Amino acid sequence: MKQVVYHVKTNYLYYMIALLFVGSIAGMYVSLVIEPPPASAAPITGANSDLDYYWIDAFGSGVVDDTTDANSAAAADVDLPGSGGGSGSQYWGHSTLQFDKLYAYVSSQDFSPLNYTWEYYNGSSWASLTVTNDTGAYESTGIHSFSWTVPGDWAKTALSGETPSYYVHAICNDGCSFASVDQYSIHTVSANAAPSVTPLSVTQSSATEITVTSTVADTDSDVTSLTVEYSTDNSTWYNATVDSATQSGGEGDGAVAGSGSITDIDTDNDGSIDLTFVWNIETNLPDTDDTSVYIRVTPNDGTDDGTTVTSNAFAIDTADPTAPGSLTANATSTTSIIFNLATPAADTNFSEYKIHYIAAASGVTTSSDAITTSSTDSNLGAVDFNSATTSTASGLTPCTQYVFNIAAYDMYGNSSLGSSEVSLYTLANAPGTVTTSTQSATSMTIALNTNSNSANATYAIYNVTKGNYVSATGAGSGTAVFQSASTWGTAIEVTGLSVSTGYQFQSVARCNGVDTATSTASTLSYTDVSASAQIVTGATATASSAKTTFIVDGAAGSGTGSLTAMSIPRTVADAAQVSLSLSRILSGGVATITNQIAVSRDSSVSANRFSMVIPAGTIITPASGAWDGNLELPTIQPDTSVDASALGAINKVIQVGDPNISLSLSNAVKLVFPGQAGAAFAFAIASNPPQPVSTECNSPSNPTNIPAGGECFASLGNDGILWTTHLTKFLAYSQPSSAAAPSLPGPSIVRTDSARTALPAVTINGGDTLATSRDVTLNFNIVGADNMAVSNDAEYSTSSFEPFVATKKWKLSAGSGVKTVYAAFRTPEGGITKTFASITLQDPNEIVEPAQPDDVKEIDLPENEILGDDGCPLKQGVAYKSPGSAGVWLITKDCTRRLFTSSAKYFSYFDSWSALQTVDGTTIEKIPEDPIHFLPWGHRYTPGSGSLVKIISDPKVYLLLGSSRHWIQSEAVFNGLRYVWDFVEDVTNDFLNKYEEKEAIVDATQHIPGMVVRYQGSNQLYVLEEDPDPAMGLVKRAVEADDTRYRFDRAIQLGSEMAYPDAP
Repeated sequence: MKQVVYHVKTNYLYYMIALLFVGSIAGMYVSLVIEPPPASAAPITGANSDLDYYWIDAFGSGVVDDTTDANSAAAADVDLPGSGGGSGSQYWGHSTLQFDKLYAYVSSQDFSPLNYTWEYYNGSSWASLTVTNDTGAYESTGIHSFSWTVPGDWAKTALSGETPSYYVHAICNDGCSFASVDQYSIHTVSANAAPSVTPLSVTQSSATEITVTSTVADTDSDVTSLTVEYSTDNSTWYNATVDSATQSGGEGDGAVAGSGSITDIDTDNDGSIDLTFVWNIETNLPDTDDTSVYIRVTPNDGTDDGTTVTSNAFAIDTADPTAPGSLTANATSTTSIIFNLATPAADTNFSEYKIHYIAAASGVTTSSDAITTSSTDSNLGAVDFNSATTSTASGLTPCTQYVFNIAAYDMYGNSSLGSSEVSLYTLANAPGTVTTSTQSATSMTIALNTNSNSANATYAIYNVTKGNYVSATGAGSGTAVFQSASTWGTAIEVTGLSVSTGYQFQSVARCNGVDTATSTASTLSYTDVSASAQIVTGATATASSAKTTFIVDGAAGSGTGSLTAMSIPRTVADAAQVSLSLSRILSGGVATITNQIAVSRDSSVSANRFSMVIPAGTIITPASGAWDGNLELPTIQPDTSVDASALGAINKVIQVGDPNISLSLSNAVKLVFPGQAGAAFAFAIASNPPQPVSTECNSPSNPTNIPAGGECFASLGNDGILWTTHLTKFLAYSQPSSAAAPSLPGPSIVRTDSARTALPAVTINGGDTLATSRDVTLNFNIVGADNMAVSNDAEYSTSSFEPFVATKKWKLSAGSGVKTVYAAFRTPEGGITKTFASITLQDPNEIVEPAQPDDVKEIDLPENEILGDDGCPLKQGVAYKSPGSAGVWLITKDCTRRLFTSSAKYFSYFDSWSALQTVDGTTIEKIPEDPIHFLPWGHRYTPGSGSLVKIISDPKVYLLLGSSRHWIQSEAVFNGLRYVWDFVEDVTNDFLNKYEEKEAIVDATQHIPGMVVRYQGSNQLYVLEEDPDPAMGLVKRAVEADDTRYRFDRAIQLGSEMAYPDAP
């Protein structure tokens, strides 16, 4: 039975009526199907386009255009060639787009199998096309489709003069089934070019990220995307976690990163994008150190995938280095800590170590600041520390707690800390100098100087003067009291101090139990003076009954300043103690008198009007023990204050200096005892028995025979004169009239003949001060001696004892200058007394051309006194005096006159008195006095080694050592050598030129051979010499104070730190 199906369309109802006829209709089984058409003329579902052309050739009858019916469901059906045998063909075409799928809405079918051959046009002929019948097309009614892969050589062709189009041709071979098609639609495809990606550039940019760069291109300017995958074996692939994707130049609206993909790549702007994306390797490959990692991308433009691009194998490292050994402290300072390094880390990509720190007790991490890295310590750039064992952290704050740990880093930033951190404090800075501000008589306000320490530091304050600490209340404390700077405050009042006393303070800081060095002592500051004291500020000072203490103000070692005169009026009781306090200027226990100081003490009793003169440059030193700087001025003492019964009757007792110790003087002080001419003198130190003064001065005004460290006495008018080199208690007394004088203490019992007390023990040429011949006569005014020894040197190196005689001929040592004769006297019992006398020798053997009375002597004159033209009333360069006058004048080249102030000054220019001319006083008066009133020393002057000289026209001061001169280069050096300007003597050019100029003295500690020195607190004098062994440098040789080759009054005072060895 044959079935026939008839289809009927309606636009109004969807329903189906099936009629089955069984009968004689030629044995045919007929079905009538009434079906609804598509709702509109839109393409069939799944298709995207109508046909541009549809042609049909029914059984070779010719190609007919049936495009309208084919595109519209509302139009007539298209009847396919079918039953009845024969063949036919269909053509489906699109003028612009290729298509890969054909949809057909089959309205009727005879249920016969399909028998079609499919073709496409390749530009020259029809070629076979493989078509997939995906729904059993034409074998049943409904929507059916045919699909194929678009051929790469598919070209357009024209069937009957129409626009050339892309066609698919189906040939119905003999036996094709009959069918009716209500509508055809197609799925078109563009002529798409797949996107592309350039080779990938891969870099590990951090411990967690890989940065990949490439260029994505699409020639069709489609928006593209990438599939992103990674592999560790180039075989198995996984989606890569993409953290970010960045398009160069800011094109478009930006790519979107995701897991395994990057989308919305804006290649639709100009067809190409430089793309950088970041792969999160920490997420995908944590704790991995691998050298064979791959990443690949596949581009897609929404239509086609492009070629997948795979990177070369590369290394990643997300594994932390092994932890280094923990740090330990080696040494700590105020701003740095040295650490011991321990076990090194291990890592294939090691970069460096960093020492991290924070100012805390704990909690340091790798996020904390790094104080030391390989840039500050190159050893931290080597995994084995370059075998170094320590590393230093610098730039820390004093007295601050820090915690440190070392971390190892690889080149990607992976890191690991040491297993334990180390916490410690830096040391505190030694505090700065304490400062003082206000003060009262018993208190002083001070302030700490923390010297940039942190608030963690505490401080104790030490009172240097009192030798104790300052308590929290400001009083004294036997133990250190530590407090923070804020607790001490900015104004610390120290109490319990003494009146008019200098105080110094020090401080010490403590940090975490460790104390610093003590600060430098503060500047000496004084409490207010007592009501009975006054500060000396000018050249003069006057005592009163209410003010009996004079205080010299100044820095240590500064001297007595401008003070030149002190007076004690009669309103002050004779027995009232008046003192000069030098405590503030003491330096090393020694005080220096800057200018000559004349002290006068008036009294209603003439016998009590004492005076004292302290020469300029005098250095006052305690003979033993400590001295507080208090100098008692001449004060009347009771006769009973000393036991002089062994000497005679006491006339007067005065106390000068310190009542408890003896003070030694570098220059002799002159004491005037009113009304004591012809008296004997003695001194008493503390409670010791008085000691007689046995040497009589060879001049009451300027004696030259004062024993070293001793005294001499003289008479001037009605007054007794005592020149002394130490200050203590002195007494004037009258000796017993008996020829048998009282015994002297000790073994020396030789004394001056009491009947001849006005004469010294030894005289030369009857007491003359000048000798013109080496042959002289010595007179000895001694009793009780049976032997004597006489010498030209203090060592008696060529002398021995001989029987005593009262007069002796003697030859002085050769050469002009001051000559000293030494004499020792011995009693039958063996007691020995030594003394000496001096005289100035002008040796005639040194005179080259004996002067004639009327000759003009060729002498060395001061610079402005070169002989000039005639016209002056007197001859220039000649010395003149008038009868009956003691004044001797030198006439200068400018026809002015200058006075010779001493015979010694005269003989420094002339070799004898014979050069002196005598004229009447009127003539001399006609010549005006020179503006420069004094004369410098001439070329014959022999001052001795150690003298200080200068010429008038040049401020340079020279130190004379032997036959050489040395320029003292600055005032600071001059003062540093403890010289005073009164030491400097003016000399002529010719005198200066006698000395060879040697190296300058540029440093107060620069000592050279020939210098005369002494140590603080000692009267022993030394001369510096070069040791025979050059490696030894300078050595010192002890010399006697009466050695006239040296100027001991110019001796340089040394501190104990300048320890020269003794000469061999």
